[in-house]
This record gives sequence, C-alpha cells and structure tokens, in this order.
Amino acid sequence: MLREHGARLNSPLTILCPGSINSRAKRWPAECYAELADRLAESGSNVALIGSPAELDVSDDVCQHARSQPIVLTGKTSVAEAKAIIERVHQVHADHCPVYKSLHKAIEITTSYQFTQT
Repeated sequence: MLREHGARLNSPLTILCPGSINSRAKRWPAECYAELADRLAESGSNVALIGSPAELDVSDDVCQHARSQPIVLTGKTSVAEAKAIIERVHQVHADHCPVYKSLHKAIEITTSYQFTQT
C-alpha cells in the first residue's frame, strides 16, 4: 500500500495523525502539521497521514499547507492495514488513533496539543 502511494521503501516512515476528532480544542493547527511534514520529508523520511474517514478534511488541509506531499492514508485503510503500516513506522506523531494499542516495538511517539482559553 505504501509503495502504491509513492513511499521510498528503504527510507524511514513517520506517521502523523492530525485529526483528533475526539477533541477539536486540543487539535494542533494544520499549518503546524504541514511544517512538521515538510521538515521530516527534508530529513529523508516518508510521511504518511492516517486517521478515520471523518478526519480526511484535516489531512487535506495539512496537504494544502505542505510543500512536500505527505502520503494520505486517512480513511483509506482497514484496521489490519493500519496495523501493518504502524508496525513499520520509525516515528509517530499522534494523540489518538490506533497507534498506542498497535505498537509492539520501541519507537518514538510525539504528541502536540493546541492550547485554548476557556
């Protein structure tokens, strides 16, 4: 699946989960995810966006702001496919999604939150 979307199979893979539909208040801005995706791509990493079909608009927004073009898998994977992709990753940036339950190896997981005033 990754190869079909242009991934370089000998390069590291980073997954970004920008949706956070469970809490829009803490969602990191799409522009920030785009900048992160660009920096990761410049460092040689494949960057993939994943999430549920309800989060596709957020992934599209990230892509509109990115200079690089992340691999958009948001809403396109079954649970089994997402798990297989997650098992291949080198770094994850997420505060949700099936990432935490699916990992069976030591990788770097980063979370970012948008602060809001109430």
